[in-house]
Amino acid sequence: MNILEKLLKLVKPSPAERAYCIYVKCNYCGEVLKTRIDLYNELSIRFGDQGKRDSYFCRKTIIGSHGCYKPIDVELTFDLSRKLVSREIQGGEFVSEETYKEFVKHHLSRI
Repeated sequence: MNILEKLLKLVKPSPAERAYCIYVKCNYCGEVLKTRIDLYNELSIRFGDQGKRDSYFCRKTIIGSHGCYKPIDVELTFDLSRKLVSREIQGGEFVSEETYKEFVKHHLSRI
């Protein structure tokens, strides 16, 4: 490994640090979905009153694949360290990773 590769490894975040996953359940059909947000490419900067960076935000529309196709709109706000501060959802509800895994396990057993 050359010196440049070593330096890049120090500055470049790992894939786990780049991603934030959310799990949602559709209010209409009950499908549970997972989506991934790239914290270094999908966030937009929000500026405060003084014109300085205040926070980051991301808006995402999630659509299932089981025939319902109703949009689930999510808005997430992150602090300047890219840690989640708040989240809002329309057309669905946030659920846990465990709920998502149970949903997938249940539906895979039916195939």
